[in-house]
Amino acid sequence: SVLLLLSLFGLVSSLRICTRRHFQVVDSHFFQRVHLPLPELCVERCIEHLVYCKAAQFTSFQNRTNGVCELHSINSGTRPGSLHPDANLDPLITVYEIMESCPTFVASDMGTKISEKMKEVLEKDHIHEIEERKADLSLEEERLIGEDSMKYSRNEGYALMRTLEDDPKNPFEPEEDRHN
Repeated sequence: SVLLLLSLFGLVSSLRICTRRHFQVVDSHFFQRVHLPLPELCVERCIEHLVYCKAAQFTSFQNRTNGVCELHSINSGTRPGSLHPDANLDPLITVYEIMESCPTFVASDMGTKISEKMKEVLEKDHIHEIEERKADLSLEEERLIGEDSMKYSRNEGYALMRTLEDDPKNPFEPEEDRHN
């Protein structure tokens, strides 16, 4: 009853799994693709990678045991227009978005089908832990890249290169020939 009161006042909230049948993610490249028998397993895999995963797309085929699960780093909340309707019945494509609240007329029925452990991960308190892990990962990434001559800018989506101070040296020339 205390948890119910806290949730009524907005002090405790959790992420929701918003189900969009007959939709597909467009203008995005998945960061992971696996064959799985059930959409619940696809959603759980997305939750396991919640640092990066914002949507799981599950494609099921009538005559196959396994479907195709694709994990995406975007959803309709992070990039409006990223989902488009898909009228196919075979294969059937369903997108499961992980969001703080589902848009109007969008079901949130997957929460009853996933494991208790995954439900706990979706709680609001874990979002802060995820953001901290994301910050730690970016610091580790910066440490690994260091002061290299090539830097990758996530926001720009391409590598930036600095100019060389000296003329490039041919690594196949003997050292004494380089000075002549």
